[in-house]
Amino acid sequence: MSTEFSKKLYTYFAVNLQPKKAPPAPQTLFLGSGSPQVTMSRISATEFSTTVIFTYRIGNDYSTWNWATCSQDSLTEDGIGIPGHHGCGDQRISASAYYLG
Repeated sequence: MSTEFSKKLYTYFAVNLQPKKAPPAPQTLFLGSGSPQVTMSRISATEFSTTVIFTYRIGNDYSTWNWATCSQDSLTEDGIGIPGHHGCGDQRISASAYYLG
């Protein structure tokens, strides 16, 4: 678990704004968007907590947002993950990505 807890958490975010009605959800998310603040803490020997806060301005518009987080796989270190690169750490990802590891 220490290997997983020490990994960098990559955050992705996007927001769509529209003046008259709620827009569709973003289809592409961008690394580091939304001024992310990440707090990770150990609750006990077997429990960890991660809090992610995004900040954005909407003014008088309607908004629809989407977000994701990931940490890169470490299959060779601790056996967790799937072989290969799956998008985690890329500058942008699809909002519908099933797995990013």
